[in-house]
Amino acid sequence: MRTGILFFFLFILCVTAQTAVGQKDTCQPRIYYDPSAPTSMYLSSLPTPWFGVRMYTEWVSTVDSAFFGFGIHRATASTKRDTLEVRVLGNTLPAFTLLDRMDFVLIPNFNGLFPDGYYVAEFQFDAPVAWINPPGEFWLSWRIKGTPTDQARIMVKKPAIEPRRSVIINSNGSTVLATDYMRTQLGLGAGDSVDFVAEARLCYPFGTPVELVSFHAVWQNDGALLSWETATEVNNYGFEILRQTPSDQQMVKLWERIAFVPGHGTSTRSQQYAFHDIAAEAAADAHGIVRYRLRQLDYDGSAELSHVVEAHAPTPVTGLYLYQNYPHPVRAGSASTVLSFSIPEAQHTRLEVYDALGRMIAAPIDKALSAGRHSIETAIPEIRPGIYFLRLQSGTGVVTRKMIVTE
Repeated sequence: MRTGILFFFLFILCVTAQTAVGQKDTCQPRIYYDPSAPTSMYLSSLPTPWFGVRMYTEWVSTVDSAFFGFGIHRATASTKRDTLEVRVLGNTLPAFTLLDRMDFVLIPNFNGLFPDGYYVAEFQFDAPVAWINPPGEFWLSWRIKGTPTDQARIMVKKPAIEPRRSVIINSNGSTVLATDYMRTQLGLGAGDSVDFVAEARLCYPFGTPVELVSFHAVWQNDGALLSWETATEVNNYGFEILRQTPSDQQMVKLWERIAFVPGHGTSTRSQQYAFHDIAAEAAADAHGIVRYRLRQLDYDGSAELSHVVEAHAPTPVTGLYLYQNYPHPVRAGSASTVLSFSIPEAQHTRLEVYDALGRMIAAPIDKALSAGRHSIETAIPEIRPGIYFLRLQSGTGVVTRKMIVTE
């Protein structure tokens, strides 16, 4: 067993995780929570249970450091030391495959306190650390031990991005969702969920086929603008752009290939890419979030998946609104598309489809509807390639939007 010192890495809670993680050319963080989400603190007596976050790596990796958000509330000011125990586990639960372990001494400050903060635990005395090979899923787990009268304050974010990743690991290897474990104390409702503020920094000893420096998504010009940059490329055929399809079921995560962007083959220079998804709005979930990832393809047919990024579509809370149809453009022949719109109050609503000459060719909606967002999948089998217009009328309001049909 190795013992190290835990470093106080962040002095105030409002600084985001991205600021805390310094990226090198061959190392990247694994973050599964939203740093901008509201923070809550869960109080647990010592020793705490084992907390765990299920993580993923696309390439052979080592874990060189881990980051945790927590503090310790002491019953009395003292100089006693608590311990942070960190374990990296293979994804073989309910059995344990211990890949690496280290205990960190928690040294209180001069007032005998251990404040809430963001802490980095470096596996610095013995390398390599946890060896993730073959690449895939693994667990970052930890607990705090110390004086029974003290309480650990475990930092969580809500709502969770992926609620099933943050768990309590029982001694027999079974798991309980952190959301369910903390529901009563944090006053979580049926639709609430939490993520642990914890992440791992992975390094790639053999490099990556395509070294992805950054991948971002922002909302711009009525769509999602994706941008990414590579540092080096080896036999890079290109990138498939995958968009998560909207679903009411939390466990259903179906990804749709929406575009392909050619790569630069083999290059030692930085390359920048961009793609504008004008059909993003109709693929947003109930919170206006659209998720993307890249599937990088080599000339030999091998492929790697990137991390997931999100764009936040503007979701009107009042007024009449017509979303872009999905998918967009529509392919002639099937011409099946999803039409979505919001109305401010219950009233008779009519949605019509017009061609470029102003002739109405279909009226998929013509009835009284309740207030809120509505969606309908409709087919116009005889529609030809060209430009069309959607016209939504509800009460005295009218809005229009362009629809494109391709071969």
